[in-house]
Amino acid sequence: MFFVASKLFWMFASPIDLLLIGALLGALYSGGRHARIGRPVAIAALLVLIAVAMTPIGLLLAAPLEDRFPQPRPICPRHTGSSFSEARSMMP
Repeated sequence: MFFVASKLFWMFASPIDLLLIGALLGALYSGGRHARIGRPVAIAALLVLIAVAMTPIGLLLAAPLEDRFPQPRPICPRHTGSSFSEARSMMP
């Protein structure tokens, strides 16, 4: 039950979805009595969405998480590949 509830929660609570919902609600409110609130909310949400999509902000935010631990060393030496003729020369 918790798994389903967590998936449903994050379906609406992820940052991109919250910005999209904010832009949609702002666009809906911009046509009615609450236009003073709706327009700035819609514009701000769309500007943040565009800024995140067009700039490397995601990479800058993920870099400290990726650099926290060193890269693991490879288990086996680097394989340079083999060709059919090398394999054939090993046959009796």
